[in-house]
Amino acid sequence: MTSATTPPQERLLNLVIGLASATRPVTRAQILETFVGYQDSKSPSAFERLFERDKEILRRLGIPLITAPTSSFEDEVGYLIDAKNYALDPIDFTPAQARIATLAATLWRDSAMQDAAARGVTKLRAIGASMSGLQPPAVDIDAGATTPAFNALLAAIRGRRQVTFTYRAASNGEERKRSVQPWRISGRRGVWYLTGFDLGRGASRIFRLDRITDAVRALGPENAYEIPEDVQKNLQPTAPESLNARILVAAGRANVLRMRADKTTSLSEVSLDGFPEAISRDWEGADLLEFTVANADELARAVAGLGEHALVLKPAQLREHVTRLLRGVVGIPAAEGSEDGRD
Repeated sequence: MTSATTPPQERLLNLVIGLASATRPVTRAQILETFVGYQDSKSPSAFERLFERDKEILRRLGIPLITAPTSSFEDEVGYLIDAKNYALDPIDFTPAQARIATLAATLWRDSAMQDAAARGVTKLRAIGASMSGLQPPAVDIDAGATTPAFNALLAAIRGRRQVTFTYRAASNGEERKRSVQPWRISGRRGVWYLTGFDLGRGASRIFRLDRITDAVRALGPENAYEIPEDVQKNLQPTAPESLNARILVAAGRANVLRMRADKTTSLSEVSLDGFPEAISRDWEGADLLEFTVANADELARAVAGLGEHALVLKPAQLREHVTRLLRGVVGIPAAEGSEDGRD
């Protein structure tokens, strides 16, 4: 296999194994001639650049790369990996665990974390951790689009720079320009969220990255603001938490919603203490559906689509979300912002 087709992780793995097993320093000429992935460099200068990059990667991985004279009679130096400092206790992954580790690395495909994830798997393979299980997976996973908004926001968070972007509101679909001090990106069940301070609203907000409809632009100098201490400590919540919902649906309606319910009970068998008496009268023959969900927005849209044939009993935030959606359908302006800090 030539350097044109050898994946970078395989080239690095060959370099680590070769230098760790060598009994004497290996010169650059020997690396170019014998180590798979280097032989077909287009020129000596191309090889030098490639090898310098690989050396830096090994050092960032914590691999003890050392230089030493090839002999006491020559000035030329060679390279070795200090086996004593590099040796680790055996890492006993089962084949299934190794496959999971490799599959998890694909989560960061096409993101700013892609290189770090690939290097992690390379390091595991280099120390001999379940080699058979750490091969490229037959399938990969996709936790939602991570570019271009993901990379731009991550860079802005690192630099503490304000950003602007156009955002589509969940309540009515309206698109508006937002100016935000980004604090944190988090993921939940295949959806990426940005937590930050919305300068236009003067309050913290959570934005879904898939509702950002144009390019994220960073403005102003770096280190322009401080991220709150609780966010830096990675405290929850930064993305919507799971909620328990109770929804009435009319007899013979909402078959799809019924299939998703955790529990279905006839209204005649349910205690409605604390709810208006009119519910028992107006919803005769209805069923009570109970849910535990993470994506309240998806559930709200499903309920709103049933119109008068569904009624949210709790929680209040879900009922208000459904109300906003229905108001938007009939053209009644929705309230500015959102009460729970999510947009």
